[in-house]
Formats: sequence, structure tokens, C-alpha cells
Amino acid sequence: TPVSALEIVPERFRSDPDVVLAAVAVHPPALQQADEALQNDRGFAIEAIHRNCRVLEFLPEALRADRSIVLEALAYKSGLMRFASQEIQKDLYISWEARMKHEVELPVYEGETLRLVGFCNEWRVTDSLLRFRRIPAPAGSEVGTARHRLVVHLTEGCLSFQVLSCTRLNKFRLYPTSGGRGSAFQLVPGDPSAVEATVGDKRGGHGQNFIIKEEAGTFVSVYVQLLYGAARRHSIGKDGVGITYVCRGTTVWYEVERDPQLLRGEVVSLSEPEQAAETTKAPKDRQLPDLKSFISGPMDELVKVVMVDELIKRKFKDLLFQAKEMGERTFPSRWRIRDLEGDKKLALLVDSQCKRAVAYCLQSRSKHENRAIWINEFTVSAMHRGKGLGIAMLRWVLDRCVEEGCSVVQLHSFLTAERFYRKLGFEQSYFPPVAGCKSMELRFARKPPPSADAESAR
Repeated sequence: TPVSALEIVPERFRSDPDVVLAAVAVHPPALQQADEALQNDRGFAIEAIHRNCRVLEFLPEALRADRSIVLEALAYKSGLMRFASQEIQKDLYISWEARMKHEVELPVYEGETLRLVGFCNEWRVTDSLLRFRRIPAPAGSEVGTARHRLVVHLTEGCLSFQVLSCTRLNKFRLYPTSGGRGSAFQLVPGDPSAVEATVGDKRGGHGQNFIIKEEAGTFVSVYVQLLYGAARRHSIGKDGVGITYVCRGTTVWYEVERDPQLLRGEVVSLSEPEQAAETTKAPKDRQLPDLKSFISGPMDELVKVVMVDELIKRKFKDLLFQAKEMGERTFPSRWRIRDLEGDKKLALLVDSQCKRAVAYCLQSRSKHENRAIWINEFTVSAMHRGKGLGIAMLRWVLDRCVEEGCSVVQLHSFLTAERFYRKLGFEQSYFPPVAGCKSMELRFARKPPPSADAESAR
């Protein structure tokens, strides 16, 4: 069990915050076997509650009397109030505050520990070595300034990363929005203003990473500086996905360390895999393998249609995540990247720079009829609708179906999308519909001649 495992592991693991967090995530009593300093650490207590709210029951009495800690737990489960101190249980407003916190959660910096994530650790959020250390803000800084530092040995000279809250993970994420030297978002040593940083949630900032480029073997200190306090709503992300926020005083930069011996004990060595090096190039250098077709559509920019295979899944997960997010905002069910194999296929429409997913079509073999293709999901991002891209892409998909010997394509259409599918020749079908949708199909007696729109879209 997690408890017995923490009892038998060496002492250094019982004081490792991420090891203990992994244990309490599945068995909250494991907290009692953690290092005493960790058990009494207020910041760690908040992290643990976000992993498993039942941890509140096993916190020291002093922390169960901390209103902020109890508030975090109640935001997940109101029944945990019985584990709070008697004084807090008498608080008439705390339950209401917990509900409001759960319903409207702005990315407010509350002093939690930060963590670096990137290709160097495959974007894991559980690496203790990549936690930033809190250091004093310089004299004269604005009240409420928090500065964090992580010393890194760049074994290959390059680093591509974002910064997360250890407490809220992807719900509080720092990524760049503009600026940089050379390639996009490349930080300049000693210049906090070179790249503009913002705070967003898990839906924004995909493919937007801070970049460091130095000679191989260089030691650098990565700095993040924020201000305590509320964020102000800013805008929809540039990729049309997610909300970004203005967090006053938020900066990310680095300094080259000339004498790393002075920082012994703080240094973590990081190396970038080959795929990360490709993403740090200028967008025009990024290539998509297994390219099946080009569409020079109604948009000014050139866009590409790609059938997702294993190579695409490994090298361009950011595009797949963007497609998933489009689907989650449109369809009630969710698909998983690891399921894209066998009969289930995904066609992606991406921009010419291979940075933005514009549309996708998820398809599989139909259960209703032999030699039939079932379109599970088809959608175009909101900011690109009304430009003819949906028609162009779906014609491309239908052509591929005919080439593969398909006799019919079937789908459930939202009632609001029925007119769109009828333009492509779809008609109402016999198989049972689902609530709010209409059953439709397109049968091929022979390969349909390409329309003028399709010709111009090739």
C-alpha cells in the first residue's frame, strides 16, 4: 500500500514532495509517513489537497485551522468541513466562498511553488528536480513580488519550456505571447522584457514555449517573477483556444552562470530530444511527414491535410491536443490520442506553419453497413468557420473514402449542421438518430466528379 511503501523507502524519498504527492493521491493517510517538515509545510499541504482533497483529514491540527487550506478542500467536497477546526466550522461564509472558488477560478498567483516542464522531461508534472526555488526579491521591488530560480546545465545548449503551478498544474500556466531573438519566443540573457509572458489555462498556449539557446554545456539560471494578487481577464488565446490573463509583473528570463561552482547542489542537467530542437526552429522549418495532400483553400494562407499516423502522434502532440480541445467544446464524448490506430483514423487540417490545428475529421468503420465509413466527429475551429475550409476538407476526406473502396459515408449531424452536409450530397438515413442530431449518409454509385470548389481547393 502507499502507506507501507513510504514506511520502507529511504528517508530521502519520504521528504521528496512529488513522491509523497503520488502516494497521497491514491491513499491520503500516507501523508502521516512523510517527513515531518513536509507534513507541516503549508504550501505542500495545499498541493496535497489539490491531488486528493481527503488529505485535509490527516493534516496537523494547526493546518486544519488554516482558513485558506480548508477553503481549498471545501472547493472539492463540502463534506470535509467536519475535519476543519471548530472555529472554522462556525464560519458562516466559508462554504459560500468555497462554491464561488470552484465555479470561478481565475489564475491568481497565491505564492505556490512553480515547476518547469518541457520536452526535456516529456512534459511530466511530477519531477521534483524541476521545481523552482523561491529566492528573495531584490531591494526596491514592488510589494508582493515573488521571484523563483532554477539553475540548469544545458548539456546540448537548448531548452524549450513552459512554467506551471505545482498546485494547479495546467490551470495556471506561464507561456510566451510575443517577442524573442532569432526564433520566436527566444529569451535574451539578462533581459526580462525580451519576451512577453502571460498566464493561461490548459486550453491555451500550445506550441508557445520559452526558448533558451546557448553553447552546449552552459549553466544558466532561469528566473520567473510574479506578483501576488488577482489576474485581469485579457483575451482569447491567439490560436482561438483558451483564455489568457494579464498578470501584472509576470516576467521570465535567464542569466548565464559564469561560476556554477557557487551554485553546487542546485543544478539540474537537462537535454533536449531531437523533436524539441525541431520545434525551436522558425516555423517555416517545421516539416510534417506523411503529407497526403495540399489544400490551397479560400483562405490566404496555405493549409495542409494530414492523416495522423504513429510518427505524427509522437512528434506533433501539440496539434493533436488542439484538435482534442476543439472537440471537447463541440461534442459530449471525448476521444483519446492513443486510440488513433487500426480502423480509427484522424485527418488534421493545419496551417502552413504547422503550428495551429484548423479542423479535424475523426472516422472509423461503420457498424451499420459493410464497406461504410462512419464519421465520428468533424469540426472546424470557431475562428476559421465561414471561409469554406470545412467544405474543402470534407471533400478531401470523401475522396479518400472512395479511393479506399468505400460505398457509403454515414454520420450523425447536429440539426444546425444539416444544411452544411446536404451541400455535399448527404441525405437523411435509416439508422437510429441520437438526441439533437439527424442520421445522414452519402452513397457512392461511382466516384463523384470534382466540383469547381473541390478543383480550386486542390
